[in-house]
Amino acid sequence: MDLAFLSLAVNDRHRELTGALNEEIYLALNTKRPYLKKEDLSLAYWGERANPTSSKLLPVDCDISEKGIEELSTIVPDIALFSKNPYKLGANNVNVIGYPDLVIEVWSTGNGKNEKLFKQHLYSTSPITEHWYLTQTSNRIECWIGAERQKNKSLKKVLTTVNGLTLDLRDLAL
Repeated sequence: MDLAFLSLAVNDRHRELTGALNEEIYLALNTKRPYLKKEDLSLAYWGERANPTSSKLLPVDCDISEKGIEELSTIVPDIALFSKNPYKLGANNVNVIGYPDLVIEVWSTGNGKNEKLFKQHLYSTSPITEHWYLTQTSNRIECWIGAERQKNKSLKKVLTTVNGLTLDLRDLAL
């Protein structure tokens, strides 16, 4: 299976962090397996933002057609990585369902409390998705796997995902 990879950035520091993450992920995976970089994919989910606790990511084996995937609500994380976990594209090759291996959000001042809580809840509905949250003014990375809080990571150290992907962003540490 190819690797799906999405990225979106909004300001200079955000672009710097997501760009470095993109490059590190590209370099780390380029020698290990084929990958597909898509910047126009949306992570599809069941539910609505208005009722966050009813929203959840869908497993790839759920009973939904490719056309049905296109009708789901969507969100675009800063980075969503599928490497070991399977995914399924919708009919228009835009929306994707499945549990990403890794989701990374780089919070900006424009991210309100409700948006942060919604995204954290949504990503935690996958029991196997590792999700990281960075702020642009700190070296601390808040880490989770599913709904379980993990030990924080730091931009001052080489980062390693639970699946063994190594990312070196030390040159971006504050």
